[in-house]
This record gives sequence, C-alpha cells and structure tokens, in this order.
Amino acid sequence: MNLPKAHRYIIITDENLAELFGAKIKKEIETETGKQVDILTFPPGDASKSRAVKAKLETQMLALGCGRDTLIVTLGGGVAGDLGGFIAATYMRGIPYVQIPTTLLAMADSSIGGKTGVNTKEGKNLIGAIWHPEKVIRRLEFLDTLSDAQFKSGLFEIIKIFLSHDAKSFAYVEKNLDAILGRDKIMLQEILNQAIKLKTKIVEIDEREKGERKLLSFGHTIGHAIENEENYESEHGFAVAEGVLEESKISLERGHLSQEEFERIEALLLRLNIISQNRVYKNSPLDKKNEAGQEKIVLLKRIGEAFLTNK
Repeated sequence: MNLPKAHRYIIITDENLAELFGAKIKKEIETETGKQVDILTFPPGDASKSRAVKAKLETQMLALGCGRDTLIVTLGGGVAGDLGGFIAATYMRGIPYVQIPTTLLAMADSSIGGKTGVNTKEGKNLIGAIWHPEKVIRRLEFLDTLSDAQFKSGLFEIIKIFLSHDAKSFAYVEKNLDAILGRDKIMLQEILNQAIKLKTKIVEIDEREKGERKLLSFGHTIGHAIENEENYESEHGFAVAEGVLEESKISLERGHLSQEEFERIEALLLRLNIISQNRVYKNSPLDKKNEAGQEKIVLLKRIGEAFLTNK
C-alpha cells in the first residue's frame, strides 16, 4: 500500500465491507506499518452520510485516544469516502486520510477532488469540506464483488463525465458497452483512466467549484431532486442517469443539443434500462450551483461540451 507514516491507523467502513474485507486490509496495514489499526463501522447505505453518524464515529475515535498523528483509511464507496474524509477534515482540526474505493463510482468520481460531506434533509452534501486524501488506492478486483446495480451506478457517472467533457470517450463506451458490462478489465481500465484524468484536470483548474468544476454536475440537478424525493434509498448513479436523460431533453427542447445527439444519449441509456419517467420536480433541494438566489442547471451544447445556465 505504501501508506503515509502515522502513529496509528483507523479504518472507517460500513458493516458489510468490514465483514468482507476489514480483516484483510487491517492485516495488510499492520504488516506494512507495524502500528495499531482499529476498525470503526457504520450501517451501510446513504442514510449513514449524516451529522449523527459522523459525531458517533468521532466520539469513538476520541475514546480510543486518537491524536493528530492518526491516519484514517476509508474503505468503501462514496459514503465511506465522503464521511471518513469529512471526519479527517475536522478531527483535531484536520488529520490525513487515504481512500481505498471499492466501487466503480468511487474509483472514477467521488475519490477525486477532495469533496467530503454529509447529507441533510435540505439536500445532499450541503455540509462538508474540501479535504484531499493523501493517496487513493484503486484495486479492480473489488469490482468483481459489485452487484449489477452497483456497477451500473458507477458507469453512469463515467458516462456523465464523458458527456460533459469528452465526446470521443462517450463514443468508446457506445461501441464497447457490452464488453464493459461484462467487466472486461482492459476496457474498464481504459474508461476509468480517462475519467480520472478528466476529473483530475478539472479539479486542478477549479478546486473550489467556482466555474469549470460545476459542469461535472450535469445530471445532478434533477438527479439530486430524485434522490431527495426517494429519501436517498436508490443507487446514486441511477438517479444521476435519469437526471442526465431529463437534462439532455431540456438541452434539446431549448435548442442547444441536436436531435441526433439526443437520440444517441437516449439510446445508450435505454441499453442500460434508463427511460424517461417524465417526472416534474417542483421542489428541488438546495443546490451548490445556485448563485445569487438564482437556480442553475448544467445543460449540453453537444456531446462532450456542457455549460451552466439559469434553470
């Protein structure tokens, strides 16, 4: 792993992953560092990305006597990374952490850029901090353990990145979708590397989401409204996928996106069993893209080029 040096190590993961991989990762860290490793767990699911769960884990760390020389290792998907990263950002006013993402979604998206946070009833990720991990350790073998729904959830986020920034890579997914769904490791590594490269470049330009980085939220205005409506019980990527389809339709209706390109997006999502629900979202949750009280939305000019406009 080649972890940063620390006096002790805390693994933060959900209860299911602790049972599957906790002992293995704990042993690896102990063997490499010779230091004490403790595992702290939380119930699986997005509902655990809350201020209450964060406080409970912090209280456990205080009880263990964890000081500023502690390093947190988050093991899991976006929930573990966002929750554990937010704890790292605030515990003792900031301690280092390392992410070991176990989902395609976390590998391609949430582990990059330093966004950490928790959800509230008012919306997703409204309480948090930018706190970059010291290192991200990605192992493709974790993807073999994902359900089809979990795998597709991550793939939807990769497709979103390509739709907003890389037409060539979107075409690659179109052409090779069957092999990608079959979890061909070479093709998975190809799209994962490209998604990571794109997002990393954007974060370097706009770490605090003042401009270009907001475009990565394509599909998320409606996607977050869906999640809020469903009380965060569905896979994040599926809500984003429906948001991508609906926001592509808005792009078409407003005369930005061509009919041909909209049909390409619709056809690809249909192959992944995403169809328009024609839902109306009158009460969107608070959105970090909004400016001066004006609601904003990311739309497409064409595949590979997004822009921010008034909702």
